[in-house]
Amino acid sequence: MSAMKLLVLPLVLTACDSKGDFAPQEGSWTLGDTPIIDNGCGLEQDPEDNEGGGTATLTMNGDGSGFTIEPDDEDTAGETPVFDCELDGKDYTCEMVGEDLTDIWDLTSEGVDAVINMAVSFGGTFSSETSGIFYTAYEVTCDGTECDIAASAVDMDIPCTTTATNDISAD
Repeated sequence: MSAMKLLVLPLVLTACDSKGDFAPQEGSWTLGDTPIIDNGCGLEQDPEDNEGGGTATLTMNGDGSGFTIEPDDEDTAGETPVFDCELDGKDYTCEMVGEDLTDIWDLTSEGVDAVINMAVSFGGTFSSETSGIFYTAYEVTCDGTECDIAASAVDMDIPCTTTATNDISAD
């Protein structure tokens, strides 16, 4: 292989990196209202959840592959957990630090062969270094032979997913 091909190959491979060089702006970000955009589970929305306007601090991690979101409003500090997020281009997924957000309703003790599981996931997409969306998705599933009875009892079509979003913008 010629010396020129050896020099060009690393440049081509770097250009094909799926993570890219995108990084959101560090610092204070504002969260907009939280409307439910796809309510496949029929979950009721608390009117206080749609107030929006909270702020959080976004800090990139050392290697640039992700970031941390930490609420900095006095009203939410300590109540809202910190999010660790991983970037994939402009898309990202997050986990709450120290929180397990899987709810399990085991109805077998009530004589119903059904276990309802609700898992919560977080993520979003940046449209630029200073704006994007943050989503919360609730996925409800059921294991057992009487899931239809369980679904009727909680008034949901199971399996289902409900997604809520916030517009986010750097201050």
